[in-house]
Amino acid sequence: DIPQAVTTVTNQLMHDQQVGSLREALRNVSGLTFNAAEGGRSGDNFMLRGFYTFGDIYMDGIRDTAVYNREAFNLEQVDVLRGSAAMLFGRGQAGGVINQVSKMAKLEDEHLITGSLGEYNYHQFTGDFNKQLAETVAIRVNVMDRKEETYRENSANGDSPVFDRKGLALSIGAGIG
Repeated sequence: DIPQAVTTVTNQLMHDQQVGSLREALRNVSGLTFNAAEGGRSGDNFMLRGFYTFGDIYMDGIRDTAVYNREAFNLEQVDVLRGSAAMLFGRGQAGGVINQVSKMAKLEDEHLITGSLGEYNYHQFTGDFNKQLAETVAIRVNVMDRKEETYRENSANGDSPVFDRKGLALSIGAGIG
């Protein structure tokens, strides 16, 4: 009976906004702020209701405490529960939890390819391929390729920072339905 506010960022919203990372998806959530590598931690670094979320980020209900930039190409939705986290997820902060829900294989043939181009050699391509193999068996493959540079240059050698990421996620379901 502990009150919690739940915000779900759906796959459709992430697709409509061309979201590429968890940080971009969470811009839709009130009460959540972004930090910039304070305390020596780079990557996804959030505050939820004023509490640090280092131990309160989950992937499919399993704690995901690594410090890295999380991609959104394989996310079905992101659930943000604001309020005491300990009631549902065990040890946690008073701020709440962020749970990423992965895309899973489903019983239908569906294929989606997206692409974006921009300045400074920016490109992003994603593919979401789902194939029903039998009456209760399906496979889903998600791929992503993103590269971006910046207009800023290192004055000493002229180099520009480059962000180059690739991803592959596979889901096989048996006994679906």
